[in-house]
Amino acid sequence: MTGHAGWVLGLSADGDVPESSCPELVAEAAKSLGAGPVGWAVLTAARMTEEIVEKVPEHGGGAAQVEVLHRGVEASILLGLRGLLQDTPPTDDGIAAAAVEGAADLARRGVPLDAVLRGVRIGHAFLHRTLTDVVDREPEAVRTGEAHRLSELLFAYADVQASRIAEEYLAERARLRADQEVTRRQVVDELLADRPIEPAEASRILGYPVHLCHRAFVLWRENPPYGSTTVHRFCDELARACGADSFLVLPGDSGELWAWAGWESRPPATLAADLKARLSPPEGVGVSIGPAERGPAGMRRSLRWALECRRVAATLRPGWLCDYTEVWTLSLITSDLERARWYAEETLGALLAPGERISVLRETLRVYLGCGQSGREAARRLFIARNTVQYRLQRAEEILGRPVAQDPMRLWLALEIARLVPPGDEEETRAAR
Repeated sequence: MTGHAGWVLGLSADGDVPESSCPELVAEAAKSLGAGPVGWAVLTAARMTEEIVEKVPEHGGGAAQVEVLHRGVEASILLGLRGLLQDTPPTDDGIAAAAVEGAADLARRGVPLDAVLRGVRIGHAFLHRTLTDVVDREPEAVRTGEAHRLSELLFAYADVQASRIAEEYLAERARLRADQEVTRRQVVDELLADRPIEPAEASRILGYPVHLCHRAFVLWRENPPYGSTTVHRFCDELARACGADSFLVLPGDSGELWAWAGWESRPPATLAADLKARLSPPEGVGVSIGPAERGPAGMRRSLRWALECRRVAATLRPGWLCDYTEVWTLSLITSDLERARWYAEETLGALLAPGERISVLRETLRVYLGCGQSGREAARRLFIARNTVQYRLQRAEEILGRPVAQDPMRLWLALEIARLVPPGDEEETRAAR
């Protein structure tokens, strides 16, 4: 740390700190910076992201795209603060990995390089302006030396970051051009937007017959979130295991892969179970599967279901592979999470309270209702005694204040929602009753 750089440790957020996009990086940075500067960085990253998207809309495009940008911005600010504190000059390999991945994402989306670099310049100007305001409030002895050092170091970081981002962007664009992925993604975007396409031309561009009966897949990797080589390799295994007549793979959003397996007739009804039995993915890789649908419209419907299945599976974690049939009801009733939570709170009351014991009662009741209110079948599925099922049902009814049989469908739907929407604290739950 330089003689006057202690002001960095005095940084603190001047508003509510939003949720971090890089929680692991934040935890690591807090060890050297402390909670105040880290909170300042997270809040500043959110504001900077908004300014970049406002001035260069190409950096936006949707929640997933903004999240990728936000992650890179937050990681870069944390890196910059540590550099200021330690007076560390930037290096090519010291640029935040999330920012480099963001450049690749922009290349995949076809955002022009000048718009990408304009975003870097806007972000740099925002950070320089914000930190200059902080330094200007320091004593004269600190201001004199730190204003110049701040400008020099931030400009150096911006220069190296712009070069590294441009390098990654151009490399990704070259890969995209080689595989014709941009053109193919444009065709898929037309399909997803439910716009009319010419099937023969779409099949030619995609290298995949769109008239087939399709099942769509979404593949991702959670830990680490960026492991595209690993996911691509597993996707090759998945393609072979499907035994389909044709297979198409394209980059999706936020590091995902989207894939379609196509059959001239229909895929086997046991496909999901067969894949679970035959394949063992690398750690952190997940797959969701949509229904069997035919033609261009079927490609769209199957992928939309697979994407919804991925959303629900991210919370439920039912295993590495999630078939749409496992979550389709839950997907429909939680498409609006806020209203779904209100429904669960109104229906379950204190049975939505947090805690392991209440959770066990909810799960027992959910299984009991899901198997036609059969105590014997519920006991078999839960691997417990039938008397235990009856005891838990009685306890659940005591907490609910009404018989389970009074409105079983509404109760079952609320219990399904509770699997995806985490319970609130006890005061919040009591207030909802």
